[in-house]
Amino acid sequence: MNHELLDTSIRYLKGVGEAREKLMLKLGIRTLRDLIAYFPRTYEDRTHFKKISSLTIGETVCVQAMVVTAPQLSHVRKGLDLVKLRAVDETGTLEITFFNQNYIKDAIKPGETYVFYGKADGFPKRYSMSNPLFDKTGDTEPSPVLHPVLKLKFCQFFTYCVQISVAGIGYYNHVFYSHAEI
Repeated sequence: MNHELLDTSIRYLKGVGEAREKLMLKLGIRTLRDLIAYFPRTYEDRTHFKKISSLTIGETVCVQAMVVTAPQLSHVRKGLDLVKLRAVDETGTLEITFFNQNYIKDAIKPGETYVFYGKADGFPKRYSMSNPLFDKTGDTEPSPVLHPVLKLKFCQFFTYCVQISVAGIGYYNHVFYSHAEI
């Protein structure tokens, strides 16, 4: 078996340019072997939903709720825009604020149900979340319920790394089997 292929520089993998190579080098990923062996430090389990009335302040949770107010964009000062909305389930109301994410004004629609994932804040019976992650329920391709938590916050291309790993493995298999003695 030709193990040298696993030691191929990531620079030679399809889809890895100079910029991505620099990011991957910061993660210690230099070769195809490093990329295949790169794992998140943990996973967030988003399979358990909580009702709004049973939230605990400071707890990171998933809440499924319907948006009842149109997202309102307000410019607070230079460099600070807020998008605020209200979501409800059968047990309570959740005030949601997004900082400097103006696109959300058009992305979230009143009357539709979403899954919000974030840290519960506020006061009992007056809960809030800031900058939660969200997915619309009923999407044809929902987000996976186990999400990787990466070792470095700036590395938001984990899915891309997985795609490159798969491409690299395909490359490895192609080269290996085309040179294998049968």
